[in-house]
Amino acid sequence: MEAREIVRSDPTEIGLGFAILAHRQLGHTERLIRAISRPQDRIVVHLDTKVGAPAIASFQNRLSDLPNVDVFSMVACRWGGHSIVEATLQALRRLLDHPFLYGSLLSGSDYPVRSIDDFATYLHQNHPQEYVLVTHEGLPGETPDNLSNRFSCYWPYERLVSSRRKRLSSIRLQGALGIDRKLPAGLLPTFGSQWFTLTRKAIETVVQGMLDPEIKGFFAWTAIPDEMEPHMLLRNSKYWGNRATDNLRYTATDENGRFPKLLTRADLPDILKSGAFFCRKIEHGEDGGLCDQLDDLRARSRGFEAAN
Repeated sequence: MEAREIVRSDPTEIGLGFAILAHRQLGHTERLIRAISRPQDRIVVHLDTKVGAPAIASFQNRLSDLPNVDVFSMVACRWGGHSIVEATLQALRRLLDHPFLYGSLLSGSDYPVRSIDDFATYLHQNHPQEYVLVTHEGLPGETPDNLSNRFSCYWPYERLVSSRRKRLSSIRLQGALGIDRKLPAGLLPTFGSQWFTLTRKAIETVVQGMLDPEIKGFFAWTAIPDEMEPHMLLRNSKYWGNRATDNLRYTATDENGRFPKLLTRADLPDILKSGAFFCRKIEHGEDGGLCDQLDDLRARSRGFEAAN
């Protein structure tokens, strides 16, 4: 894939790429797409095949007025499994068929906080930074067991339906048997948020790594690879040195501190204070008017800029 970058005098005219993974709440996903769509950008949307052919066809039809949007469905995704990485890979490959300076991986439950023109300007001004949130990076001997066992053990997420108790029993059994899988291709333990914004060249590097048979075969048996495989590939590249300290997204955890909580209008002050360009996690009809408020704030911001 030949790297193609767009350079224009007006940063708001820079073509961006968006890859969106969605599996439910398609009403909100459609609203997200319409909120971020600009003619110069490319938006690729992967719908989990479990959504079903009728719903997928209906979704495609509703977005037929946006020629820059490509909706497809190829992978049945399962939380924790490599199928999510496969869906990401296919979406990014389709995105790379079009020119863009930066590409963002979004969830169907995301929503823009600030305008995409502002986003493009920010990326242009800080180019070539890479925006990926990392929660741990280290050497094999320095990585906590609860992280290292995600790759050192075999995790049959795609092949076996089992409870958390059974999975933990499997880890203990593999430990007793001396199973200790080593990362391939010189990769180092690195973990973080699945959602990122990267330069085109960095995305090309990550995609090339995902296509490598050795890497793909190894991560097919890992736990939650979407939160480590791209990160390890990026860390093993020359683009790691350009990494920023966050991924430009606002997320709040639930009361147990484990999973993203659903955002509502009550979270708006914290969202705005964060300075993030996107927020998640939002469900259609459950946001208490948060999306309406964000739409209004973006519209007023555009009006102010136009007046000045």
